[in-house]
Amino acid sequence: MPRKGFEGSPLRLTVRIDKGAAMNWLTRFLGEEDGPTAVEYAVMLALIIVVCLAAIGSVGSSASSTWGDNDSKLDIAWEAGR
Repeated sequence: MPRKGFEGSPLRLTVRIDKGAAMNWLTRFLGEEDGPTAVEYAVMLALIIVVCLAAIGSVGSSASSTWGDNDSKLDIAWEAGR
């Protein structure tokens, strides 16, 4: 059941921004060093992830090659033992 006074009226939202407070916030935000520090850490983390992925790929292909060699040697030994 709708409340009295709200029947058929559209919802209206009014936002008032104090320009002086917004400018003070913007000035403080740009003057702080927390933002650039967070970006630097994010870039460092991204580089570390790239290096780890490259190392894992290199080790993975090397391990695959080793297992492939062992597999073929076991096949040869198995066929020779029959």
